[in-house]
Amino acid sequence: MQLETKKNYLSFFSGYPRIALEPHRIQIDYEDFFSRSKPADDVSATRPSPHSSPEFSDLNVGRSPQLFDLGPDGWDPLHLGAHKFLPPAAPSLRLPSVPQAPKPVDPHANSRGGGGADLNREIEVKYDDKGDPLDLRATQINTLHDDDIVTGPDGKDSPWPHHQTVNLLDLVHTAEAHVPEAYAGATATPASIVVALQALGDHSPATVPAPLQTGITVDGVGLAAGAALPKGPADLVPESPSDTSANMAVIHAGDNLATNFAGIVDTQGAIGTLVVLGDSYRSDVIVQTNVLVDQSVIAGTSDTAVVQASGNEANNVAEFIQTLARNPYEIGYFGGLQWNVDRVTGDYYNVKLVTQTNEMRDNDLVQHTATDHYKMVETGANEQINELTVAQSGAQYDLTIVTGSHYSANWIFQTNVLLNSDYVQVNEGPGGAGTETVSTGASWLTNSATIADYSGGSSALSSDMRSLASDLQRGEQTLDIDKGFVVPGDGSMKLNVLFITGNYYDFNVLTQTNIVSDSDIVQQTLGNGESGYVSTGGNSLSNEALLVTLGPLGGQHVGGQQYSESVLVQTNIITQSVDMLSGKSSLVLNDPAKLAPEVAALVQHGAVATMPVEHSTTPTPMETAAHTTSDPLSSVLS
Repeated sequence: MQLETKKNYLSFFSGYPRIALEPHRIQIDYEDFFSRSKPADDVSATRPSPHSSPEFSDLNVGRSPQLFDLGPDGWDPLHLGAHKFLPPAAPSLRLPSVPQAPKPVDPHANSRGGGGADLNREIEVKYDDKGDPLDLRATQINTLHDDDIVTGPDGKDSPWPHHQTVNLLDLVHTAEAHVPEAYAGATATPASIVVALQALGDHSPATVPAPLQTGITVDGVGLAAGAALPKGPADLVPESPSDTSANMAVIHAGDNLATNFAGIVDTQGAIGTLVVLGDSYRSDVIVQTNVLVDQSVIAGTSDTAVVQASGNEANNVAEFIQTLARNPYEIGYFGGLQWNVDRVTGDYYNVKLVTQTNEMRDNDLVQHTATDHYKMVETGANEQINELTVAQSGAQYDLTIVTGSHYSANWIFQTNVLLNSDYVQVNEGPGGAGTETVSTGASWLTNSATIADYSGGSSALSSDMRSLASDLQRGEQTLDIDKGFVVPGDGSMKLNVLFITGNYYDFNVLTQTNIVSDSDIVQQTLGNGESGYVSTGGNSLSNEALLVTLGPLGGQHVGGQQYSESVLVQTNIITQSVDMLSGKSSLVLNDPAKLAPEVAALVQHGAVATMPVEHSTTPTPMETAAHTTSDPLSSVLS
């Protein structure tokens, strides 16, 4: 039977501004992204092109950021439950632009007194023992088992046909095998992330996946400006009868929805210049995997039946944004005459680890007999939704000094696994059957991810910056005015500094997984001219993620070794086939015989070179679809 929608929503706001409101603070407008999935017929909600020009109004400046507003419907801003076939477009946000730079501030001109110029003016430094760390671990899990058995009106069932299909757990392991070894199991804790980052220097060119290129990539291919994104196979499914007065038998055993949405926006911390005395590790990674098996059998349909089989699709969409290549801190080349230093003793954490998992089992057994009137049986249409938004907005620092090492990871891992191998048998009863319609395919797996990493370049630590770090580490109360030219300020004549005496851990990691088994056995008997409609596919699995980090816009200056990477891995594995056990119907949409000679299609894009490709169209071991699927979470959640 159809169960109620299972939804899991979490909205998190971290940090309140505590820097006085003054010019030239930076904030990005993300409203377009969070509201993009409104109905398509809502003209006001039309999604802007990802290639549209930035708007100057998109970058608000102010000495501290504003609170993030999710809108009037904060618990479900995407309306995910109402729209199963959303375009797998990369999450979109209006890109910020840098305001026009004011004239440079002359520190000597600002230090004149009534008796003339004071050329010996010094920089005043104030210290405070505080910081704004965050360690957020969020886990959202939905588990649903909806294995229904529907028998005839007499309560007795006929012998069920035996339908052999693959083991769901094997499909999960296949998906796991396409995650590069460097990141396997690395998302569990900050310690495991550090181990993965420290191994960056050990990567040989043969083992490094393709780099993450700026722009939009769809299934391993860069998307040209103005090119259309995939729309999915929803229009392949024959329309379901809606006339309840007709002599019609309708069965819906598919149409399940499993979706994850997560957005992290981090606009606090080291937004200006980052100085690292130790080593620096920076990693931007998107890994997207879709695995789908649809090996269906359709038996007994007439030569005039309308049959839709296979036609499943899987798409990966990734976007990498890094538009602020120039240093916006050129708006004021002088650091300022008043420096406020927040000191943190030991390591500093800015960690957000988010895991979202949907596991659904909807393997139904349905026997449906003609009743000379309209009758509908729905055993699918289950929904699982995880949604999380993290808007981290707090203290913004023009200069951050780390005496240890800096570890930065922006990672998105997305996986969809669907087993949808159905057996549909249509029998003709006394009086003959009317029209027959069967649809077993047209499921859609989509991953959509955006990393917006607004940061500057990287360079070796200069002697002047090393000397400045030493002065602040000693707690100097005043600095020579020339020190103000070492680090750019924002034109306000004040400089906010974060001084960390240990390591700086800056991790944003999103892991999203959907695992669905929807292998149904349906026997429909039509008599007395009754028409029949059976739909066992049309499932939708989707992951959508946005990760935005702001800074260091002024670039980073590293005293030790520098390691960086940007990685994109997109993999689609589709095995789909249909076995027609009767005369071929007059209309077959997406004839699987055209997909591959072996009546199964295996499609893959952008696999890692060192990972073996799954060439077998029939993974083993085998099992029946009669409610014996193994629990896939035994490996996913361990």
